[in-house]
Amino acid sequence: MDYVPAKAPVLMGHHFSSIAGAGPINGPIQVAVFGWVPVVLWVLIGGIFFGAVHDYGSLFASIRHKGQSIGEVIALNIGDRAKKLF
Repeated sequence: MDYVPAKAPVLMGHHFSSIAGAGPINGPIQVAVFGWVPVVLWVLIGGIFFGAVHDYGSLFASIRHKGQSIGEVIALNIGDRAKKLF
């Protein structure tokens, strides 16, 4: 089974941890290498635009295919080999 319904608080916790999980480790390393201004700009611009576009696009594709996972959407539109690579 690829889809298991979850309660909203559990789903938000999983979503937040998958997005923000590496921040406390990755952020200080990036600041040490690049400086704080590029990292703040990347977090603001990249997090808002790239993250939002990615989340919206994957949700849109999933809803268009009756709630199937992205792997199943890829298998239908591109092929089984792409699903395995994904």
